[in-house]
Amino acid sequence: MNEVDLINEFNELVKGNNKTALDISYPTTYIVGCPRSGTTALLQFLAETGGFSYPTNCLTRFSSSMEYATIIQELMFNAEFGLVDSTRNIDFSSDYGRSNGSLNTNEFFHFYRRFFPNNEIRALESTELGLVDCIQLQQQLSVIEKFYKKPFVSKGLMLQYNLDFFYRQLRKPIFLYIKRNPIYVMQSIYTARVKESGSAKNWWSAKPKEYSFLKNSDIYSQIAGQVFYTNKAIENALFSIPEEAKLEVLYEDFVSSPQQVLERIVEKYAVNNYALNHNTASEVVENVKDGNKIKLESSILDKLQEAYNRLANK
Repeated sequence: MNEVDLINEFNELVKGNNKTALDISYPTTYIVGCPRSGTTALLQFLAETGGFSYPTNCLTRFSSSMEYATIIQELMFNAEFGLVDSTRNIDFSSDYGRSNGSLNTNEFFHFYRRFFPNNEIRALESTELGLVDCIQLQQQLSVIEKFYKKPFVSKGLMLQYNLDFFYRQLRKPIFLYIKRNPIYVMQSIYTARVKESGSAKNWWSAKPKEYSFLKNSDIYSQIAGQVFYTNKAIENALFSIPEEAKLEVLYEDFVSSPQQVLERIVEKYAVNNYALNHNTASEVVENVKDGNKIKLESSILDKLQEAYNRLANK
């Protein structure tokens, strides 16, 4: 669509002449996993391949309407329209999921919270699940997909503790589960607690169903339980979901060979009758960095590992 057509369509929206998006025709990918497991890195990599539409920092600022958001983003940041010099600015850096740049990836919480009865990443009870507006969620995602003519990929953290429910409610979902060595996940969560809330004693991010008793445990048991029970919830739900709708990726495999991981995702889309067009340029692959580095003192890591082992060996 050219610039004039976009401006005309935007003007029609302002007048209240809103077009309803067609049904979703693409498989939609939701990245799930523990906080600090590599969900952001994987999202940025897939976005940079060019094969997907994805949530940007621009789109999330207009998250109440993807009809408006997509047109505004295109008019402002499509280099062909003369306002910017470049259409992409994914720099493969982030600060606990937050990135810089209008077209860099966004966690899209402002968008997803429109359709959920909760703001936190947590397990939902059956009564709460009945309040999730899956129809409107799909309709708004279809706006993005139809506009860019590409399947949509985003983090699915709001969905991840109830994946079996959302598999039944959403059309053509693919749950992309990234799993990382627990010691590095726990290390990063510990660091995030200190940086984001000022103390390692304060809970940070996702709350598995077991949060009700974990919150009264010591710091190390809390973090170990957050990781262990989050992975367990995801894996238990995925067990009952058909193969064509799920894919597990190890973080260590992703950072060592992102190209092979991309090929697995392409194959998964092929199973879902969609040929994923993507860029395999070396600079895209080279931007993926291994974050598995020991940063905390051994006394803290030992306590985290011991707490995790107690849960894993029950």
